[in-house]
Parts: sequence; structure tokens; C-alpha cells
Amino acid sequence: MDQRLGASGDHYYKKNVQVELNGEEWTSGTPITEKGDYALSVQAVDQAGHAAEQTIPFKLYHSTVLAASDAVVKVN
Repeated sequence: MDQRLGASGDHYYKKNVQVELNGEEWTSGTPITEKGDYALSVQAVDQAGHAAEQTIPFKLYHSTVLAASDAVVKVN
């Protein structure tokens, strides 16, 4: 898991973030060279132990470089 610094309102916290592409660890900016169906999953845990997970399915018609950015995920 990657250590990142995040913010919520006026509060700053460290969180653990794990990003996977089709179930394999993935690093933002890594080229995807094969056409096909993919699932990008992000799991995060803050210092208080609150966990969130989001999976986004997508289809790639041409090779490209996919870059992930900070995203907002609500914990239910």
C-alpha cells in the first residue's frame, strides 16, 4: 500500500491507498498496451480505520497511458 497525505475539510490525515488494474498492482502512468476490458480498483484506509473501495470498469479500444488522480470516495 502507498502512503499518501489527504485532507478532509480542515483535517489532514495519512491513508493507505492500493490501486489495481484487473487484480494486479498498478502504478499511475503505466501504459496499457492491450485492447480489451479492464477494471481499475482503488482501496483506501484512513488513520481511523475507515475503509473505502471503488472499482471502475472500462473498455480500451486503443493503447494509451492512463493516469490516476486524487479521487473523492465516500465511506458508507
